[in-house]
Amino acid sequence: TLGWAQWLSDDPDGCIASNKNAQRLDPQGETASFAWDIIAMAYWETGRLDESLEAARHLVAAHPNYIYGQLYLALNAVSLGRLDEAHAAIAEARRLQPDLSIAKIQRAFAVSRPDVDARRNAALRQAGLE
Repeated sequence: TLGWAQWLSDDPDGCIASNKNAQRLDPQGETASFAWDIIAMAYWETGRLDESLEAARHLVAAHPNYIYGQLYLALNAVSLGRLDEAHAAIAEARRLQPDLSIAKIQRAFAVSRPDVDARRNAALRQAGLE
């Protein structure tokens, strides 16, 4: 929860540290595997794309039916210029949730951070999501 709050308050580095600490304290717990969710997004925001991609892959491996893992794969693939991979990740996310849209994702984040939202939404559009 601390890491999520840090991410929302525009402290991605603090967010990463808090989530890594949660993983260290309970490496086999459910929190540890879901910590990859916010870690992937925080790394992406800071431009640490290789680390973000690795976190997204951990998330997908632990929770293959969780759409955000696929979305983080797509964000990173677009950012790394791998559009085929990005389109494949969006196709999988749509298989999991057929009515998926950028508007639904924006509502799910619940808190608007206009600069981050604009970058994320632009990348998702490049990956094929509307």
